[in-house]
Amino acid sequence: MKTLISIIALSSSILLYACSENKTETIQPQIVQKTTNVERNLRPTANRPDLDVYPFFQNGAVTINSTAGYYKIPVSFKEHNIGTQNSAAYTDSLKVYQIMPFTGVLRPVSAFFRPTKLLVGGTYFLNDIVRFPIAWRPASGKIDLIIKADGSNNIIELDETNNFSNTILGISLP
Repeated sequence: MKTLISIIALSSSILLYACSENKTETIQPQIVQKTTNVERNLRPTANRPDLDVYPFFQNGAVTINSTAGYYKIPVSFKEHNIGTQNSAAYTDSLKVYQIMPFTGVLRPVSAFFRPTKLLVGGTYFLNDIVRFPIAWRPASGKIDLIIKADGSNNIIELDETNNFSNTILGISLP
């Protein structure tokens, strides 16, 4: 019993000493860790537009214009200026590409033009028809499309890497 009491007393003494010790260490400030070899400046250093584009959906049935040789694919999408300056006065080219199966290569399909400036925080909506050549129909009968804002790379932007939309997957061709 005396041994148990001695062990408890010794443990309590060590615990009290450890908790009461006043250690002053230099605390290192947090640093941002690089996840890639590219440094990203989170605060824009220049006033520039920054365009991105979002597909809404395929907004109707795909039809065939067999005399002209193409499928008519109705699409809706929006272009958004998330930059710090209005877009340039000249028109912007919004390009639609087919993502080629297995290779991921982008094949140009259609181009649309935004005829006006896009103000900071502004959005341009477009409902139109993508004309996809019948001769390009894959055996699966399904295609994937992607849209690119600033398709002609005429606009100097804050971020040139965010111009592609999410992929519109699995559009069924009749």
